Amino acid sequence: MQRPAIYVLGGGRSRRFGQDKARADVGGVTLIESVCHALGDGEAPTVVADVDDKYADLGLRTIGDSGQHFGPIDGLRAALADLAPDVDWLLLAACDQARIRSEWVDALVAARTPSVDAVIFEHGDAHPEPLFALYHRRCLPTVDDQIAQGSYAMWRLLRRLTIAQAEPAAGFAELANINCPGDLAEHLRPASKSGDAAD
Repeated sequence: MQRPAIYVLGGGRSRRFGQDKARADVGGVTLIESVCHALGDGEAPTVVADVDDKYADLGLRTIGDSGQHFGPIDGLRAALADLAPDVDWLLLAACDQARIRSEWVDALVAARTPSVDAVIFEHGDAHPEPLFALYHRRCLPTVDDQIAQGSYAMWRLLRRLTIAQAEPAAGFAELANINCPGDLAEHLRPASKSGDAAD
């Protein structure tokens, strides 16, 4: 079964973090490097940022979105447009998602079927988790239309797609979003005790 292309959102304006959180240090590497390394099983992930080559200095292939700060949906559009012709699926993750595991990708892949547009993990609330999810290339026209309508919320996009829900993979409940320096400190605290801060 074809493995999806991996795309990692390079973060927005990081207003709550106070600086580019993608470059925050997590045990000797940047936050975005730690996520890409966790997902880089074979082919390296592509980063989507507000401009091309933003993280080229870190050795990460980086493409730009529209630069209009529409949020994750704009990054998804750029990723879908960037897909190689022979690849139908992509995984969309975010650089501020700590404790990611590469085997979660396999759990999503196992749940996809030819008739669905996206595969997400069951979330247990009204707004399912739209990041760390699979999207088929056929989503692009719907994404374009959603943006044209000025509706940028990813959960609204999911309502227009045919989705499959996978049971949460082992450890998925530990996924942590790093929105501010306090979140990062909390993420590093248990890891440092085990000498595993860079994971």
